Amino acid sequence: MQTVVETPVFIRRAEKLLSEDEHAGLIAFLASDPKAGDEIVGTGGDQDYEETEMSKLGDELVQSMAQALAHAQGKRTGGRTHKVTVKPDDIRNARMRLGLSQDQFADAFGVSASTLRKWEQGQRSPTGAAKTLLKIIEREPKAVVRALKIA
Repeated sequence: MQTVVETPVFIRRAEKLLSEDEHAGLIAFLASDPKAGDEIVGTGGDQDYEETEMSKLGDELVQSMAQALAHAQGKRTGGRTHKVTVKPDDIRNARMRLGLSQDQFADAFGVSASTLRKWEQGQRSPTGAAKTLLKIIEREPKAVVRALKIA
């Protein structure tokens, strides 16, 4: 299980920019690769506008980092904490949505059939990218089939 903590500054910005599905996808993505949150990509456009927006973003990032530090120290910040889990039934259901046997699913996603069986039986839990891919399969199975040219 990974934990993703949203600071109040992030929450305000996310509510303005992201739909609920996009927000949930971002949380799942960050849970799969915690270092992904370290990368900030600027947008193009008018220089003055961009500098003003980047300056605001910089101020918000400084404020957000202070809030993240306070959260790490156990202080109340008004932030949200998300625990991202994938249950054994979720894994089996994702595989069934694709209409694949355990061997076919394991082969398509680059895990051993033994690992997949242990996930489905609750003996082990997927981590990182595997956890994110399973969430994507749960929400958009047809897109996964198209992307991987399965079945």
